[in-house]
Amino acid sequence: MKINALKEPKQERAKIKVQKILLATKQLLMFHGVEKLTTNHIAKESGVTVGSIYQYFPNKQSILYKIYLDWLNEVKEQVIPYKELSKTMDSTELVHALFEAIYKGVDFDNDTHLLDVELNKAMSIYPELKEVDQQHGKEMISLFSSILSQVLPETSEEKSLQLATFLYSLDSSISQFLELGGSKELVYEWYEKVVMLTLEF
Repeated sequence: MKINALKEPKQERAKIKVQKILLATKQLLMFHGVEKLTTNHIAKESGVTVGSIYQYFPNKQSILYKIYLDWLNEVKEQVIPYKELSKTMDSTELVHALFEAIYKGVDFDNDTHLLDVELNKAMSIYPELKEVDQQHGKEMISLFSSILSQVLPETSEEKSLQLATFLYSLDSSISQFLELGGSKELVYEWYEKVVMLTLEF
């Protein structure tokens, strides 16, 4: 199934229309969930006709794809600066800085977190999104590996890659921890401690 946008909007009016579609979809995801999302609901919420939506997105999956891709890119953009910054840090400083950048101020009860939850659900429902996430994972692991090589110069390239893979995979366990009744207050504190201990061995 094709999920890429049919065309990129060039005129300002078209860009505004696409933004309305994306914003409406986010609102519907947060307050009604991905299971109830339909193109008709998006049209009603955005004020954009179904026909106009199809000019830019062939189906609702392609809208989710765009939102999910933007979300993943935002995460990557938060980490990229540390490829250079890590040259002046030790491992402890690096971990603290990364956790501040990525997780500081995370509120599990706000709308942004609800959107994250629904996007993760969408990933499990639509195989195309899972492919995007897997590619993102490979890019993030490569980025983390290069950052770790800066603060752990004595570590081999293979070990840095394995460390990066392990640490990245821990992040995906947070949602499961919370779903099983884990503490929202402790999850990132413990996660950071595990990362610190891992980098010490």
